[in-house]
Amino acid sequence: DGTAQSEGSIAGFVEGLGDGYSRYLSPDEYAKYLEEKLVKDACDLGFEICLDSATGAPRISYVAKGSEAENFGLQLGDTVLSIGKAGFSENGFSALQNELQGAEGSSVGVQISREGEPVTYTLTYQARTPEFVSSHMLFGQAGYVRIRAFEANP
Repeated sequence: DGTAQSEGSIAGFVEGLGDGYSRYLSPDEYAKYLEEKLVKDACDLGFEICLDSATGAPRISYVAKGSEAENFGLQLGDTVLSIGKAGFSENGFSALQNELQGAEGSSVGVQISREGEPVTYTLTYQARTPEFVSSHMLFGQAGYVRIRAFEANP
């Protein structure tokens, strides 16, 4: 099937970039992403992950202000070993990504490693309005602006 070959080629190309911030989504995966991941008031764990381009390990790339993840002390750069039953070494990055959202009020175990020490937290999926743009001053007159996503109808 030509479509499957094309999608496989594109997925391989994107993976070959070695960029932990890029991943290929098939048309079906993209439709699901738009439906589930970019909705307002999504129930999530209050953090996002990416693949570290140097090590290939999943790391926390964003912690939402005021989230339970922030309150427990999860930090940028923490290595994520597992979320729920999805372990990175057994199930891969996509399985971890799929566990970042769930039913409001339900809980899940999140195992991270910081400086080689594994720690497990129990986090609750909470509804919150995603923060698509954030900013802060770095030093002097230099600032940092992060755009996490674009919405079609804000």
